[in-house]
Amino acid sequence: WSGKAVGAGKTTREMLRPKTWEGSRSLPAIDAFPSNGSLMRCSPLGLYFGAYREVRPWMVRRMSEVTHRHHLAGECCIAYIAILTRLLQGADPEDAIADARPLIAEPEVLGVLKHPLIHPRCPDEWPGTGAAVLTLHAALWALRLTRSFQEGITRVVELGGDTDTYAAVAGGLLGARYGMGGIPADWREILLGRDRLEEMANRLHDVVLA
Repeated sequence: WSGKAVGAGKTTREMLRPKTWEGSRSLPAIDAFPSNGSLMRCSPLGLYFGAYREVRPWMVRRMSEVTHRHHLAGECCIAYIAILTRLLQGADPEDAIADARPLIAEPEVLGVLKHPLIHPRCPDEWPGTGAAVLTLHAALWALRLTRSFQEGITRVVELGGDTDTYAAVAGGLLGARYGMGGIPADWREILLGRDRLEEMANRLHDVVLA
């Protein structure tokens, strides 16, 4: 592994096309898609809010809008961070999901929070496998349905579709639920860039508690 990320999605590439952040922010939202890239990378905010802070939806939305302008993408991030925060504080998954509902206005996202155990189904047409709502649903389904980190990741990958993102998003929730010790040792040992990831996580943890 060279340490360089490759394969940025279309939504992220479009936001990075302007030369300045002001140019990116001025892009119209009307042609934006509710893809799942910002949902995949938002879990560090859960650590920030989990340290005895209330979730601030406007902060989560601003984080999402760096690359994903669609309102559904931001709404999914808000729901996810609210749930992740409660899990880190020791809440039961069912209670954590219920606690997130008052923060959500979008019916599509609210439907997932009310019925997470319905089997996720990928639509035949866009937004399909890349949809933020579908990805959130898959992660919550795995969290509620399974009883270990390994089972949760295995089941969500077996859904097919955008499996790496489903696993990343579900992994944040499952990790908060079962802790580092709940991740199989052989999975941790073969993780590319593990030392660097753990170093960054420890630094973030220190910043949060400062």
